[in-house]
Amino acid sequence: LSRLSPNSAASSEAMSVALVSLCLNDRKQWGRSHPIFEAYAERCGMVFVPITERRIRMNPRPLRPRLGLYLEKLQLRDILLDYDRVVYVDADVLIHPDAPSLLELVPEERFGCVREDIGPLAWKRREEIEAVCGKLGHIEEWTKGYFNAGVMVMSKVHREVFEADRDSIPRCRWPDQTYI
Repeated sequence: LSRLSPNSAASSEAMSVALVSLCLNDRKQWGRSHPIFEAYAERCGMVFVPITERRIRMNPRPLRPRLGLYLEKLQLRDILLDYDRVVYVDADVLIHPDAPSLLELVPEERFGCVREDIGPLAWKRREEIEAVCGKLGHIEEWTKGYFNAGVMVMSKVHREVFEADRDSIPRCRWPDQTYI
């Protein structure tokens, strides 16, 4: 892959790129990570865009209100109207100062994410897969690993992935990533 920045003069027109994170509830958490995100975004030629208000307002499990906050990631659909490419990072992720630009690692036509296939939470991930397949039907790709929505790289072509459909949101531990 080219080591040029996403806003490089090598492209025929400047691309608008953003680093996005939720900034809704846990100030202690995002208060630590967001200065790191701002520095990373600046170094990689991105605009830092914190999601600061609830707009999706869905919660598949009302007794667990935090799950509704996770679904605010679906605001990425509207953010992708304003930006050609977006890197999304959860507030509990820390980015190393020498980390490469994720936009340079993930081709524009591809959707980049973290896969969690192993570890002590594998059984919980398997339950998540079963929950969403029970709601939406068999999804062949899920035999290849579990998707974590804590770090994602996307482009405008992926905008429809973030369409909010109340009837399809599963009642599970991590409704955002299970749904997406």
